[in-house]
Amino acid sequence: MYNFSVPMPYGKKFIDNIIEINNNIKKSKITSMFFSLPYTCDLYTGFEQSRNLYINMERFDDWAPIISYAIEKGFEIVYLLNSSSAFSVINKNYDKELERLDKLVNRLGDLGCSTFRVSTPFMAYFMSRNYPKIKLYASTSFDYKSINEFVNFFKMYPKVSQIVPSHNINKNFKLLKNLLKLLPNVEFELMVNEGCLFGCPNRMWHSSNSISICEGDFDFKYPIMRAFYLTRCSSVSHSDYFLYLCMAKNIWPWEIEEYAKIGINNFKLVGRDSVLFTNGRYLDNYYLYLKGIEDYEFIENSPVNFFLNYIVAHVGYAKFIIKDVKKYLPKIDYFKKHGHLCASLCGVECTYCYRCAKKLEKHINSLGN
Repeated sequence: MYNFSVPMPYGKKFIDNIIEINNNIKKSKITSMFFSLPYTCDLYTGFEQSRNLYINMERFDDWAPIISYAIEKGFEIVYLLNSSSAFSVINKNYDKELERLDKLVNRLGDLGCSTFRVSTPFMAYFMSRNYPKIKLYASTSFDYKSINEFVNFFKMYPKVSQIVPSHNINKNFKLLKNLLKLLPNVEFELMVNEGCLFGCPNRMWHSSNSISICEGDFDFKYPIMRAFYLTRCSSVSHSDYFLYLCMAKNIWPWEIEEYAKIGINNFKLVGRDSVLFTNGRYLDNYYLYLKGIEDYEFIENSPVNFFLNYIVAHVGYAKFIIKDVKKYLPKIDYFKKHGHLCASLCGVECTYCYRCAKKLEKHINSLGN
């Protein structure tokens, strides 16, 4: 069984939709949900990334019934304290933020939620020392990519029991296998539909400036700093759709079984800051992904952008369907042998993905797209 985590929906009816997805899938199951309060909420601490779009739900009591409902239905709820911003006593709101954090931990505990995901070493230390009974997970925002980073982290913060590695190492099978050997008591959860640029130099700063401002009916607007990073990334990804797609380190549904073979069965579907997530339409993408693991033919006529977050709205990908690109995408078997060399050889001594992109472009152009 493949276990998946997804963002916690913003209403009970959408949680029911996830239960329906589980009932219609055989090989996979959504077992946990992650979320954080919107920045407008009374118990928002300031240690979250502000990516909850329901800013009109300003009281914790508005969220409590949804959290309780999800827990009653058997889902683990993971609260995200995953801001990459520094934890600083210079911050004039420091004391108030810690007071709200304490209230939040206790209120969530009363509901049955005792799992928290953090993204800074100090928050890992602070939470493990002050709340020893909680379950502690580490965020992908740590962006670790080497054995020593992982090993030393878990020596320093042994309370942490799970981590989401950087999506950049999703195809580094040698590293993943060695991590499983060195850290047998740690659970590794891989992001499968992360559409961020491979090797993005802006990722950490983008995460640190992730406050999303919404107006009206989720008319999505970004602050200046976040817009800056997004436009820089887009300037690269939009310049060559085919190469971006071939170099992306997402995990396609038909590749999941290769990770199970090495001992990884926990995966994560992202997308909580998509406007489509607020109205439940993004759940259709989740269903397609899980269904595609066990029945490729079910998804072969689906648009490619349904399976990668952040390119879901890119017009350039909306006209590509899975069956038109699958044959030309880089093969997982190649990465099982050579994935550990991507960080050192890509574009110089190895041009495999570049060659795949050229073939894909030629094929798509032959179709008249």
